[in-house]
Amino acid sequence: MGAGAILIGMLYCGARFLPLAVLTPLFGGKNVPAPVRVGLACALGLCAHGRPIEEAAASWSIGAIASELVTGLLAALPVIFVLKGLEVAGHCLDQVCGTNSVEILFPSEDARASPTAQLCGLAFALILFDAGVHTALVSAVAQSFAAAPPGTAPVMGARGLNVLLSTCGAAIGAGVAFGLPFLVLSVGVDAGLNFAGRLTAGFSLAPHAMHVKNALALALMVVLADRIWGAAAPWAPRVIAVVNSLLSPGV
Repeated sequence: MGAGAILIGMLYCGARFLPLAVLTPLFGGKNVPAPVRVGLACALGLCAHGRPIEEAAASWSIGAIASELVTGLLAALPVIFVLKGLEVAGHCLDQVCGTNSVEILFPSEDARASPTAQLCGLAFALILFDAGVHTALVSAVAQSFAAAPPGTAPVMGARGLNVLLSTCGAAIGAGVAFGLPFLVLSVGVDAGLNFAGRLTAGFSLAPHAMHVKNALALALMVVLADRIWGAAAPWAPRVIAVVNSLLSPGV
């Protein structure tokens, strides 16, 4: 077997793991240099498939590589959906507390504009690690090589599409449910202070709204912390169930 076949085999196998390595924090994400992520994806692919693809040199194509990326994306999407859903709650808290204004004071990049959203994403990543989801994801993608050999296009039926859409909707809905109390708090404080300002002519309480919202939002976060954590934890095994459903044949 020539070096070309081995190299192209690495591309095929690594492309299926690349979305997990690039788009999710479980295998590095944006915090790891791109060459390291690509190398990790290729290493995972070769280890999962067990051997280089002998026929790769003769049959490789850009379309086949794209098919591998799409198959890998199916495994990454459930993780991304849940992370983004929880980040919605963080964005809501940041809007109430004004912590997103750190980007105005110290402009750098968009990733730092919502610190609590980042914290929610990191917390869920810890939940996934604690539940062993990262190893289960590697196992699920490895088993998908038997159902869809490298270079073949993924097949998604109506059931798989419904699973994907329902997971996306449920994850974003959970994030909205987690963040809704903070948004209601913000609207309530603004309405209450505006009403109080009307009762006291010549004395406006609106400038103090942010301080009141900060204190109440932090208190609410402490009160709801256990509830939010308990509601987020069951998503870890659900992610694996969705990934297995998407990568199984006949979906």
